[in-house]
Amino acid sequence: MNRTFCTILFRTLVATYLSGTLAYAKDEIKVALSIPDRIQLGEPLPVSVRIQNKSDKGITIMEPIIRRFGRDTIIFELQRPCANSFMKIEHPDVYIGGMKIIAPMPYPIRRLAPNESVEFAFSLAYDFPFFEEQRQRLFDTPGKYLLQISIYEPLHVKDGETSVPYDSECRTIQSEISSVVVVAPADIREQQALNALANLPCEYLLYAPFEFRAECHAGAIRDFWQFLNEYSDTRLGRRAALSLGIALSQGLILDDSHAIIETLEKLAHDNDFELRQSALRILSQLKQ
Repeated sequence: MNRTFCTILFRTLVATYLSGTLAYAKDEIKVALSIPDRIQLGEPLPVSVRIQNKSDKGITIMEPIIRRFGRDTIIFELQRPCANSFMKIEHPDVYIGGMKIIAPMPYPIRRLAPNESVEFAFSLAYDFPFFEEQRQRLFDTPGKYLLQISIYEPLHVKDGETSVPYDSECRTIQSEISSVVVVAPADIREQQALNALANLPCEYLLYAPFEFRAECHAGAIRDFWQFLNEYSDTRLGRRAALSLGIALSQGLILDDSHAIIETLEKLAHDNDFELRQSALRILSQLKQ
Protein backbone atom coordinates (compact mmCIF):
# COMPACT_ATOMS: atom_id res chain seq x y z
CA MET A 1 0.00 0.00 0.00
CA ASN A 2 2.77 2.44 0.92
CA ARG A 3 4.65 1.60 -2.25
CA THR A 4 1.54 2.20 -4.34
CA PHE A 5 0.90 5.48 -2.57
CA CYS A 6 4.49 6.63 -3.14
CA THR A 7 4.24 5.72 -6.80
CA ILE A 8 1.03 7.71 -7.22
CA LEU A 9 2.52 10.66 -5.31
CA PHE A 10 5.68 10.58 -7.43
CA ARG A 11 3.70 10.54 -10.68
CA THR A 12 1.49 13.37 -9.45
CA LEU A 13 4.51 15.50 -8.56
CA VAL A 14 6.11 14.82 -11.94
CA ALA A 15 2.88 15.68 -13.76
CA THR A 16 2.51 18.86 -11.73
CA TYR A 17 6.11 19.84 -12.49
CA LEU A 18 5.74 19.20 -16.21
CA SER A 19 2.45 21.05 -16.48
CA GLY A 20 3.97 23.96 -14.58
CA THR A 21 6.98 23.96 -16.90
CA LEU A 22 4.78 23.96 -19.97
CA ALA A 23 2.61 26.74 -18.57
CA TYR A 24 5.70 28.78 -17.73
CA ALA A 25 7.14 28.21 -21.18
CA LYS A 26 3.90 29.38 -22.73
CA ASP A 27 3.90 32.48 -20.55
CA GLU A 28 7.50 33.36 -21.39
CA ILE A 29 6.43 35.00 -24.64
CA LYS A 30 3.29 37.13 -24.81
CA VAL A 31 1.79 37.85 -28.22
CA ALA A 32 -0.78 40.66 -28.22
CA LEU A 33 -2.87 41.88 -31.15
CA SER A 34 -4.02 45.44 -31.57
CA ILE A 35 -6.76 45.99 -34.15
CA PRO A 36 -9.54 48.60 -34.45
CA ASP A 37 -12.87 47.94 -32.77
CA ARG A 38 -14.57 48.45 -36.13
CA ILE A 39 -13.85 49.15 -39.76
CA GLN A 40 -16.03 49.98 -42.74
CA LEU A 41 -16.64 47.67 -45.64
CA GLY A 42 -13.97 48.38 -48.22
CA GLU A 43 -11.27 49.18 -45.65
CA PRO A 44 -8.33 46.86 -44.95
CA LEU A 45 -7.75 45.72 -41.40
CA PRO A 46 -4.57 47.13 -39.83
CA VAL A 47 -3.00 44.63 -37.45
CA SER A 48 -0.31 45.49 -34.91
CA VAL A 49 1.49 42.52 -33.36
CA ARG A 50 3.36 43.09 -30.10
CA ILE A 51 5.69 40.36 -28.87
CA GLN A 52 7.04 40.63 -25.32
CA ASN A 53 9.61 38.55 -23.48
CA LYS A 54 8.10 38.13 -20.01
CA SER A 55 10.80 35.80 -18.71
CA ASP A 56 13.99 36.61 -16.82
CA LYS A 57 16.20 35.29 -19.62
CA GLY A 58 16.75 36.04 -23.29
CA ILE A 59 14.48 34.38 -25.82
CA THR A 60 14.51 34.05 -29.61
CA ILE A 61 11.66 34.29 -32.10
CA MET A 62 11.46 33.92 -35.85
CA GLU A 63 10.88 37.31 -37.47
CA PRO A 64 7.14 37.37 -38.27
CA ILE A 65 7.15 37.73 -42.05
CA ILE A 66 4.66 37.05 -44.83
CA ARG A 67 7.12 35.49 -47.22
CA ARG A 68 7.00 35.49 -50.98
CA PHE A 69 9.09 32.31 -51.12
CA GLY A 70 9.06 29.80 -48.30
CA ARG A 71 6.75 29.29 -45.38
CA ASP A 72 5.25 32.27 -43.60
CA THR A 73 6.62 32.88 -40.13
CA ILE A 74 3.34 34.39 -38.98
CA ILE A 75 0.01 32.63 -39.42
CA PHE A 76 -3.32 34.50 -39.54
CA GLU A 77 -6.56 32.72 -38.73
CA LEU A 78 -9.96 34.34 -39.18
CA GLN A 79 -13.45 33.42 -38.05
CA ARG A 80 -16.12 35.07 -40.18
CA PRO A 81 -19.61 36.10 -39.03
CA CYS A 82 -21.89 33.09 -38.50
CA ALA A 83 -18.95 30.67 -38.87
CA ASN A 84 -18.24 28.14 -36.14
CA SER A 85 -14.49 27.80 -36.62
CA PHE A 86 -11.37 29.63 -37.68
CA MET A 87 -9.94 29.38 -41.18
CA LYS A 88 -6.31 29.91 -42.04
CA ILE A 89 -5.62 32.81 -44.39
CA GLU A 90 -3.41 30.93 -46.83
CA HIS A 91 -2.06 33.94 -48.75
CA PRO A 92 -2.48 37.16 -46.71
CA ASP A 93 -0.67 39.28 -49.26
CA VAL A 94 -1.45 40.76 -52.67
CA TYR A 95 1.32 39.44 -54.85
CA ILE A 96 1.56 39.50 -58.64
CA GLY A 97 4.53 37.34 -59.46
CA GLY A 98 6.05 33.90 -59.28
CA MET A 99 4.68 30.98 -57.36
CA LYS A 100 5.12 30.81 -53.62
CA ILE A 101 7.37 27.83 -52.97
CA ILE A 102 9.27 26.41 -50.03
CA ALA A 103 12.85 27.39 -50.64
CA PRO A 104 15.81 26.16 -48.56
CA MET A 105 16.78 29.60 -47.32
CA PRO A 106 17.58 30.64 -43.76
CA TYR A 107 14.96 32.53 -41.76
CA PRO A 108 15.95 35.64 -39.78
CA ILE A 109 15.51 35.55 -36.02
CA ARG A 110 15.06 38.23 -33.37
CA ARG A 111 16.52 37.99 -29.87
CA LEU A 112 14.61 39.65 -27.05
CA ALA A 113 16.14 40.50 -23.69
CA PRO A 114 14.08 40.11 -20.49
CA ASN A 115 11.04 42.45 -20.59
CA GLU A 116 11.96 43.59 -24.11
CA SER A 117 9.15 43.88 -26.65
CA VAL A 118 8.94 44.45 -30.37
CA GLU A 119 6.05 45.38 -32.67
CA PHE A 120 5.21 44.47 -36.26
CA ALA A 121 2.54 45.97 -38.52
CA PHE A 122 0.43 44.19 -41.13
CA SER A 123 -2.60 45.01 -43.27
CA LEU A 124 -5.20 42.39 -44.20
CA ALA A 125 -7.62 42.69 -47.10
CA TYR A 126 -7.52 39.50 -49.18
CA ASP A 127 -6.72 35.85 -49.27
CA PHE A 128 -4.76 36.20 -52.50
CA PRO A 129 -3.53 32.99 -54.17
CA PHE A 130 -1.35 32.78 -57.26
CA PHE A 131 -4.23 33.47 -59.64
CA GLU A 132 -5.95 36.85 -59.33
CA GLU A 133 -9.32 35.39 -60.30
CA GLN A 134 -9.32 33.24 -57.16
CA ARG A 135 -8.75 36.07 -54.70
CA GLN A 136 -11.25 36.46 -51.88
CA ARG A 137 -12.01 39.53 -49.84
CA LEU A 138 -11.60 38.81 -46.16
CA PHE A 139 -14.06 41.40 -44.86
CA ASP A 140 -16.89 41.47 -47.38
CA THR A 141 -19.85 41.01 -45.01
CA PRO A 142 -20.99 43.21 -42.12
CA GLY A 143 -20.64 41.54 -38.76
CA LYS A 144 -18.17 40.45 -36.11
CA TYR A 145 -14.89 38.82 -37.12
CA LEU A 146 -12.42 37.06 -34.83
CA LEU A 147 -8.69 37.06 -35.49
CA GLN A 148 -5.87 35.01 -34.01
CA ILE A 149 -2.23 34.73 -35.04
CA SER A 150 0.62 32.32 -34.42
CA ILE A 151 4.35 32.97 -34.38
CA TYR A 152 7.31 30.63 -33.92
CA GLU A 153 10.05 30.24 -31.35
CA PRO A 154 12.96 28.30 -32.89
CA LEU A 155 14.56 25.68 -30.67
CA HIS A 156 18.26 24.86 -30.30
CA VAL A 157 19.51 28.29 -31.45
CA LYS A 158 23.23 28.77 -30.98
CA ASP A 159 24.90 31.92 -29.68
CA GLY A 160 25.80 34.38 -32.40
CA GLU A 161 23.33 33.00 -34.95
CA THR A 162 21.21 35.58 -36.78
CA SER A 163 19.11 33.09 -38.73
CA VAL A 164 17.97 29.49 -38.61
CA PRO A 165 17.50 26.87 -41.35
CA TYR A 166 14.12 26.74 -43.06
CA ASP A 167 13.35 23.34 -41.55
CA SER A 168 14.32 24.24 -37.98
CA GLU A 169 12.42 22.71 -35.13
CA CYS A 170 10.29 25.36 -33.48
CA ARG A 171 7.47 25.94 -31.03
CA THR A 172 4.20 27.58 -32.05
CA ILE A 173 2.94 30.45 -29.90
CA GLN A 174 -0.60 31.74 -30.34
CA SER A 175 -1.99 35.14 -29.51
CA GLU A 176 -5.23 35.74 -27.71
CA ILE A 177 -8.30 36.18 -29.88
CA SER A 178 -9.20 39.71 -30.97
CA SER A 179 -12.39 40.91 -32.61
CA VAL A 180 -13.41 43.58 -35.09
CA VAL A 181 -16.86 44.61 -36.25
CA VAL A 182 -17.24 45.38 -39.96
CA VAL A 183 -20.00 47.88 -40.73
CA ALA A 184 -21.52 49.24 -43.92
CA PRO A 185 -20.64 52.88 -44.66
CA ALA A 186 -23.16 55.31 -43.22
CA ASP A 187 -22.19 58.05 -45.69
CA ILE A 188 -24.01 57.74 -49.01
CA ARG A 189 -20.96 58.81 -51.00
CA GLU A 190 -18.79 56.18 -49.34
CA GLN A 191 -21.46 53.60 -50.15
CA GLN A 192 -21.51 54.72 -53.79
CA ALA A 193 -17.72 54.46 -53.96
CA LEU A 194 -17.86 50.98 -52.46
CA ASN A 195 -20.42 49.88 -55.06
CA ALA A 196 -18.32 51.34 -57.86
CA LEU A 197 -15.21 49.60 -56.55
CA ALA A 198 -16.57 46.22 -57.60
CA ASN A 199 -16.46 47.33 -61.24
CA LEU A 200 -12.83 48.44 -61.14
CA PRO A 201 -10.35 46.18 -62.90
CA CYS A 202 -7.48 45.28 -60.59
CA GLU A 203 -9.35 46.88 -57.68
CA TYR A 204 -6.94 45.13 -55.29
CA LEU A 205 -4.28 47.71 -56.22
CA LEU A 206 -6.11 50.15 -53.97
CA TYR A 207 -4.73 48.10 -51.07
CA ALA A 208 -1.38 47.12 -52.59
CA PRO A 209 -0.23 50.04 -54.78
CA PHE A 210 3.40 48.93 -54.73
CA GLU A 211 2.42 45.81 -56.65
CA PHE A 212 1.60 47.98 -59.68
CA ARG A 213 3.21 46.49 -62.78
CA ALA A 214 2.99 48.27 -66.13
CA GLU A 215 2.85 44.97 -68.00
CA CYS A 216 -0.06 43.78 -65.84
CA HIS A 217 -1.99 46.88 -64.89
CA ALA A 218 -1.44 49.58 -67.52
CA GLY A 219 -5.00 49.09 -68.76
CA ALA A 220 -6.39 49.97 -65.34
CA ILE A 221 -4.92 53.48 -65.23
CA ARG A 222 -7.84 55.10 -67.07
CA ASP A 223 -10.38 53.49 -64.72
CA PHE A 224 -8.40 54.53 -61.65
CA TRP A 225 -8.24 58.09 -62.98
CA GLN A 226 -12.01 58.13 -63.40
CA PHE A 227 -12.52 56.61 -59.95
CA LEU A 228 -10.30 59.27 -58.34
CA ASN A 229 -12.03 62.12 -60.18
CA GLU A 230 -15.51 60.88 -59.34
CA TYR A 231 -14.92 59.87 -55.72
CA SER A 232 -12.10 62.11 -54.52
CA ASP A 233 -14.38 63.19 -51.67
CA THR A 234 -14.32 59.64 -50.25
CA ARG A 235 -11.62 57.58 -48.56
CA LEU A 236 -11.89 54.81 -51.15
CA GLY A 237 -11.66 57.30 -54.00
CA ARG A 238 -8.53 58.89 -52.55
CA ARG A 239 -6.90 55.47 -52.30
CA ALA A 240 -6.75 55.39 -56.10
CA ALA A 241 -4.10 58.13 -55.94
CA LEU A 242 -1.66 55.62 -54.46
CA SER A 243 -1.58 53.34 -57.51
CA LEU A 244 -1.75 56.34 -59.84
CA GLY A 245 1.22 57.79 -57.98
CA ILE A 246 3.22 54.65 -58.77
CA ALA A 247 2.24 54.93 -62.44
CA LEU A 248 3.25 58.61 -62.36
CA SER A 249 6.65 57.74 -60.87
CA GLN A 250 7.20 55.31 -63.74
CA GLY A 251 6.42 57.99 -66.34
CA LEU A 252 3.29 56.21 -67.59
CA ILE A 253 0.93 59.15 -67.01
CA LEU A 254 1.00 62.92 -66.53
CA ASP A 255 -0.54 64.89 -63.68
CA ASP A 256 -1.20 68.25 -65.32
CA SER A 257 -4.07 69.00 -62.93
CA HIS A 258 -1.92 68.01 -59.92
CA ALA A 259 -4.85 65.89 -58.69
CA ILE A 260 -2.62 62.93 -57.88
CA ILE A 261 0.05 64.93 -56.06
CA GLU A 262 -2.50 66.97 -54.09
CA THR A 263 -4.37 63.83 -53.03
CA LEU A 264 -1.14 62.11 -52.00
CA GLU A 265 -0.20 65.15 -49.92
CA LYS A 266 -3.56 64.94 -48.15
CA LEU A 267 -3.09 61.23 -47.51
CA ALA A 268 0.36 61.97 -46.11
CA HIS A 269 -1.41 63.65 -43.18
CA ASP A 270 -4.15 61.06 -42.77
CA ASN A 271 -4.78 59.48 -39.38
CA ASP A 272 -4.61 56.02 -40.93
CA PHE A 273 -1.02 54.76 -40.50
CA GLU A 274 -1.04 52.54 -43.59
CA LEU A 275 -2.42 55.28 -45.86
CA ARG A 276 -0.03 57.87 -44.45
CA GLN A 277 3.07 55.70 -44.82
CA SER A 278 2.16 54.61 -48.35
CA ALA A 279 1.56 58.19 -49.46
CA LEU A 280 4.85 59.40 -47.94
CA ARG A 281 6.77 56.58 -49.63
CA ILE A 282 5.27 57.37 -53.04
CA LEU A 283 5.87 61.10 -52.63
CA SER A 284 9.52 60.39 -51.86
CA GLN A 285 9.78 58.32 -55.04
CA LEU A 286 8.27 61.14 -57.08
CA LYS A 287 10.86 63.59 -55.75
CA GLN A 288 13.79 61.41 -56.84
